[in-house]
Amino acid sequence: RPLIYAGGGVLNSNAAEELRTFAKRFGIPVVTTLMGLSGIDTTDDLCLRMLGMHGTAYANYAVEDCDFLFAVGARFDDRVLKPGGR
Repeated sequence: RPLIYAGGGVLNSNAAEELRTFAKRFGIPVVTTLMGLSGIDTTDDLCLRMLGMHGTAYANYAVEDCDFLFAVGARFDDRVLKPGGR
């Protein structure tokens, strides 16, 4: 199952509406970074909220279990990825 990982770059480039449209059109859930939190409404059914050590368990499990990760406007820092993890 695909998953979108959206960061602050989505907001910096004013692409939040495009993110929401893409996610809804294809039914792809979205996890965000701290800086990308407002890229998708947290009450949206596709929003799994924030990823990483301070994020939600289900967002972290979704990334672990996805088979394709769309990363947009995000970086893979150590607060998101566990060292030595996948």
